[in-house]
Amino acid sequence: MDIYRKVLAATLRHPVSERPNELEVNGWAAEFVQVSMAELAAHSVLASTGNYGDSVRAVTAMGLVLWESDPGGSDETRFWGEGRHNDIEEMSLLADMIVALTKCFVLSISTI
Repeated sequence: MDIYRKVLAATLRHPVSERPNELEVNGWAAEFVQVSMAELAAHSVLASTGNYGDSVRAVTAMGLVLWESDPGGSDETRFWGEGRHNDIEEMSLLADMIVALTKCFVLSISTI
Protein backbone atom coordinates (compact mmCIF):
# COMPACT_ATOMS: atom_id res chain seq x y z
CA MET A 1 0.00 0.00 0.00
CA ASP A 2 2.75 2.43 0.93
CA ILE A 3 4.19 2.61 -2.58
CA TYR A 4 0.77 3.53 -4.00
CA ARG A 5 -0.19 6.25 -1.49
CA LYS A 6 0.77 9.21 -3.70
CA VAL A 7 -1.04 7.97 -6.79
CA LEU A 8 -4.15 7.02 -4.80
CA ALA A 9 -4.22 10.42 -3.07
CA ALA A 10 -3.93 12.19 -6.43
CA THR A 11 -6.59 9.97 -7.99
CA LEU A 12 -9.06 10.59 -5.18
CA ARG A 13 -8.94 14.33 -5.82
CA HIS A 14 -10.65 13.89 -9.22
CA PRO A 15 -14.25 13.22 -8.09
CA VAL A 16 -14.27 16.45 -6.09
CA SER A 17 -13.10 18.60 -9.00
CA GLU A 18 -14.79 16.69 -11.83
CA ARG A 19 -18.01 15.29 -10.31
CA PRO A 20 -18.91 17.12 -7.09
CA ASN A 21 -22.64 16.71 -7.74
CA GLU A 22 -22.36 12.94 -7.35
CA LEU A 23 -20.88 13.40 -3.90
CA GLU A 24 -23.48 16.00 -2.93
CA VAL A 25 -26.35 13.77 -4.10
CA ASN A 26 -25.02 11.11 -1.74
CA GLY A 27 -25.43 13.42 1.23
CA TRP A 28 -22.16 15.33 1.40
CA ALA A 29 -22.49 19.05 2.13
CA ALA A 30 -21.68 21.13 -0.94
CA GLU A 31 -19.36 23.45 0.99
CA PHE A 32 -17.42 20.51 2.46
CA VAL A 33 -17.09 18.89 -0.98
CA GLN A 34 -15.87 22.11 -2.58
CA VAL A 35 -13.54 23.25 0.22
CA SER A 36 -12.25 20.37 2.31
CA MET A 37 -13.10 16.88 1.06
CA ALA A 38 -10.27 16.36 -1.43
CA GLU A 39 -7.63 17.56 1.00
CA LEU A 40 -9.01 15.50 3.88
CA ALA A 41 -8.96 12.32 1.81
CA ALA A 42 -5.58 12.97 0.18
CA HIS A 43 -3.87 13.86 3.46
CA SER A 44 -5.41 10.86 5.20
CA VAL A 45 -4.19 8.49 2.50
CA LEU A 46 -0.71 10.03 2.45
CA ALA A 47 -0.35 10.04 6.23
CA SER A 48 -2.29 6.84 6.90
CA THR A 49 -3.82 8.65 9.86
CA GLY A 50 -6.58 11.07 10.59
CA ASN A 51 -10.01 11.23 12.07
CA TYR A 52 -10.95 7.62 11.47
CA GLY A 53 -14.64 8.10 10.70
CA ASP A 54 -14.32 11.19 8.51
CA SER A 55 -11.26 9.86 6.67
CA VAL A 56 -12.76 6.49 5.87
CA ARG A 57 -16.10 7.99 4.80
CA ALA A 58 -14.44 10.56 2.52
CA VAL A 59 -11.99 8.11 0.92
CA THR A 60 -14.61 5.43 0.33
CA ALA A 61 -17.13 7.94 -1.04
CA MET A 62 -14.64 9.21 -3.60
CA GLY A 63 -13.47 5.70 -4.42
CA LEU A 64 -17.08 4.68 -4.99
CA VAL A 65 -17.70 7.58 -7.38
CA LEU A 66 -14.60 6.59 -9.36
CA TRP A 67 -15.53 2.90 -9.35
CA GLU A 68 -19.09 3.60 -10.51
CA SER A 69 -17.74 5.32 -13.60
CA ASP A 70 -16.11 2.02 -14.59
CA PRO A 71 -18.03 -0.78 -12.86
CA GLY A 72 -16.20 -4.03 -13.04
CA GLY A 73 -17.03 -5.55 -9.69
CA SER A 74 -15.82 -4.43 -6.31
CA ASP A 75 -15.53 -7.87 -4.77
CA GLU A 76 -12.71 -9.21 -6.91
CA THR A 77 -9.59 -7.46 -8.12
CA ARG A 78 -6.60 -8.69 -10.08
CA PHE A 79 -4.48 -5.77 -8.93
CA TRP A 80 -2.48 -7.60 -6.25
CA GLY A 81 -1.71 -10.58 -8.45
CA GLU A 82 -0.25 -8.52 -11.27
CA GLY A 83 3.04 -7.87 -9.50
CA ARG A 84 4.83 -4.59 -9.14
CA HIS A 85 4.02 -1.77 -11.51
CA ASN A 86 6.65 0.43 -13.11
CA ASP A 87 6.38 4.20 -12.90
CA ILE A 88 3.90 4.07 -10.04
CA GLU A 89 3.79 7.84 -9.64
CA GLU A 90 2.85 8.28 -13.32
CA MET A 91 0.28 5.50 -13.57
CA SER A 92 -3.47 5.92 -13.87
CA LEU A 93 -5.39 3.72 -11.50
CA LEU A 94 -8.07 1.51 -12.98
CA ALA A 95 -11.33 0.92 -11.14
CA ASP A 96 -10.25 -2.39 -9.60
CA MET A 97 -7.00 -0.78 -8.42
CA ILE A 98 -8.94 2.02 -6.72
CA VAL A 99 -11.18 -0.54 -5.02
CA ALA A 100 -8.21 -2.62 -3.84
CA LEU A 101 -6.26 0.35 -2.51
CA THR A 102 -9.34 1.87 -0.85
CA LYS A 103 -9.99 -1.41 0.93
CA CYS A 104 -6.35 -1.56 1.99
CA PHE A 105 -6.55 2.03 3.30
CA VAL A 106 -9.64 1.21 5.36
CA LEU A 107 -7.92 -1.83 6.86
CA SER A 108 -4.69 0.01 7.60
CA ILE A 109 -6.35 3.01 9.25
CA SER A 110 -8.68 0.82 11.31
CA THR A 111 -5.69 -0.84 13.01
CA ILE A 112 -4.23 2.46 14.26
